[in-house]
Amino acid sequence: HVLVSAYPIIDLAWEAVRYGKPNGVKTIVDIRDLWPDIFIDKTPQPLKKIVRYFLCGFFTKASWTLNQADSLVAVSQGYLNWGLKTGKRNQRASDRVFYIGYPDIQKNKIKRSEKVENLKEKIKNKVVFTFIGSFGYSYELDLICKAAELLARNGNQMVYFILAGDGHQFDYVQKQAEFFLNLSLTGWLDRNELYQVLQVSDVGLVPCLSHVDTVPNKPFEYLSAGLPIISSLKGEMSRIISKYQIGYSYSCGDVQKFNRLVINLSENGLERKRMSENACKLFNNFFREEVIYNEYAAHVENIAGGTY
Repeated sequence: HVLVSAYPIIDLAWEAVRYGKPNGVKTIVDIRDLWPDIFIDKTPQPLKKIVRYFLCGFFTKASWTLNQADSLVAVSQGYLNWGLKTGKRNQRASDRVFYIGYPDIQKNKIKRSEKVENLKEKIKNKVVFTFIGSFGYSYELDLICKAAELLARNGNQMVYFILAGDGHQFDYVQKQAEFFLNLSLTGWLDRNELYQVLQVSDVGLVPCLSHVDTVPNKPFEYLSAGLPIISSLKGEMSRIISKYQIGYSYSCGDVQKFNRLVINLSENGLERKRMSENACKLFNNFFREEVIYNEYAAHVENIAGGTY
């Protein structure tokens, strides 16, 4: 028998391990976010010690849970390293990284949607840079608006931005987009429309405000469509982008560098093609859901069978 528990919620993983230890049930804790550290990171400096004091019970539970689990798995090596440090344990053979898998959208049959067909008229003969996702505060969408404004002022007629999704920032971005002819908002898309937008895009955008070594599903979504990436993710994803030459990285808030990268990829079709080929190869070898989740299933079976 084996129990697999997502982490967070801390209490859920803690209860799973607490049940498993005396009952001979192996436990796997799957680290998906850095609780409770994330709350400290988002707290103003003068209040950090106070918040940490009130969260001390969660820190104790987290440390014990991560120490006592038979296996730790995580969505990035950075997150696994955090789990090992928090749990005060050395990495074992049973501690593994499993990135977030994504389906190969290039193999999907896609029906044409009127919404995307109308968009095609606007992007004809343009190089399309696309963000797809939640318009939450963890994404620096105002940077894309500033870039669109700068490019328009400089008379650039080659670049076009698509922002697809909905959320807290939608009204703000919509007001900005009213003034730009090089930026469109699609609103919420169903899966078929999302795939179609990715198919008409040239580059995927990851303007993410996040913890170092965060590896969300957004890059893999773009890679599944063979898109190069421009990303603000620090640490592990930045190293992957550089190592496999699938795009470029910039620092959050650096609209000037972001603009330079956009212009470079818009003007260099051969570079886009090379990076697109690299993206397809990387996705097929490492990030397809069939590859990752088959390995994950085998890992669970190995833990249950006492292989490690």
